[in-house]
Amino acid sequence: PSLASVALTPVKKYESPSLKYRGPSYWMPEKKGFTAEASADEHGHEAWSIATLRHRINHNRGFDRSDWFTNIGSGHSYFQFLPTERYYDSHPEWYSLKEGVRQGKDAHKQKYIFHGWQLCMTNKEAAKEFAKNMLVGIKQKLDEGIPIDRMRLFVSPNDGQVMCECPNCSKLVDSDGSSTSMVTHFANMVAAEIRKKYPTARIVFYAYSNHCRPGDHVKPAPGVYPELVF
Repeated sequence: PSLASVALTPVKKYESPSLKYRGPSYWMPEKKGFTAEASADEHGHEAWSIATLRHRINHNRGFDRSDWFTNIGSGHSYFQFLPTERYYDSHPEWYSLKEGVRQGKDAHKQKYIFHGWQLCMTNKEAAKEFAKNMLVGIKQKLDEGIPIDRMRLFVSPNDGQVMCECPNCSKLVDSDGSSTSMVTHFANMVAAEIRKKYPTARIVFYAYSNHCRPGDHVKPAPGVYPELVF
């Protein structure tokens, strides 16, 4: 039916986005000159810290440690949990194969140790050792009062493109040439180990560079999440 006018009753509607995790700039908690109020004091606290709380930031920030979200490892974490200086000489097979050479030898002597090499994405022993080392970091955060559900466990490639040319990894190259299935496969293997002890653990990896498109061969296992990177 046609109406000459429509009367609307005043409405108040409140919405809250379903975002569990909110993080600030990388530098905000570290470089106190990043904000104009960084050096100010408010209620007995540094004002930049109070500002993050007003913005509902909960990454390494909160009045109660149990409210924090925190990272185990950085967004590029292979070099942190399987460092070449510790493992390469005894386990070169844990590292990516390129043109017949296992990558990463002497990488720790370079300025940027997380560039130019990756892991062998199908090596089960590498995944087990990765998980073993990650469990140490998890225990430390648990002891600080941060629950496992508030941890983001990074099983994420070093900065740059990912490729391993060993026979097993080569089977996981996606139809468009991407390496997403490889990266997902390794994250799944680590997750399987971690979730034996912590069934609700959240394993994440960057969807990034040449591993940002959905993979053809391997899908994320329960508890494994690709994290979109701008």
